Amino acid sequence: MFDRVHAAPREVLASNGDVVEVRELSEKGMRLRNAAGHEAFVAWDKLRDRGGPVRLSYGYATTIDTAQGITSDEHIDALPSGSLASEGLKGYVAESRQRDTTWLVVNEAAERRQVSSHIPLGERREIREADVWQNIVANLSRQPIKASAIDFIKHASGLRRGTVSAVQGGNEPGDRRERAGQGRAAVHRHRDRLGLERAPIVHRMLDYAREVQGRVTERFAPRQGEGRSLSI
Repeated sequence: MFDRVHAAPREVLASNGDVVEVRELSEKGMRLRNAAGHEAFVAWDKLRDRGGPVRLSYGYATTIDTAQGITSDEHIDALPSGSLASEGLKGYVAESRQRDTTWLVVNEAAERRQVSSHIPLGERREIREADVWQNIVANLSRQPIKASAIDFIKHASGLRRGTVSAVQGGNEPGDRRERAGQGRAAVHRHRDRLGLERAPIVHRMLDYAREVQGRVTERFAPRQGEGRSLSI
């Protein structure tokens, strides 16, 4: 049901999200029985919204959000698309609707596809039943809680304290060198020193590369009368 339906002026037969049993159909309406066992005739007009189609849906399956307020003796938690579509918070709601028994029904093919997507390319590995159940456990253990403003302030405060500690830790070696009478070591000074030390080596490598290029060009240069050439 999608709307509140009254069997009498002050008697509610069903509300939004309730599942009722159809006992009899006619051109004027249908006789329904609710979970408490009460029956009443409901006209089609009571199930329409401003003359639109009848607002009904199949009652043998409901979403987790719709079913979170109901309690049944035996409950079936069906995940036709696999457990990846669920998570710990919704899984708790779906698995706590029963008085006696809850059945968890999953799509094994979907679970195996997810397990296969985590296997490195080129590696042949058999996907066992234990791997399927481990994948279901991992999916139903996720609890994606949305960050609140308080969490944002907490993370910002932690980031600020970490930045202050990092700056103090970075300045400590320089302060220690100054107390010892030495200059503060800076990154750009270290970089310039390395550049000056490596410059002669780089120049010698460039000179050697030019020398080799000249030898190759002279060796394979086209001779007079020959049409052969080689581009380097």
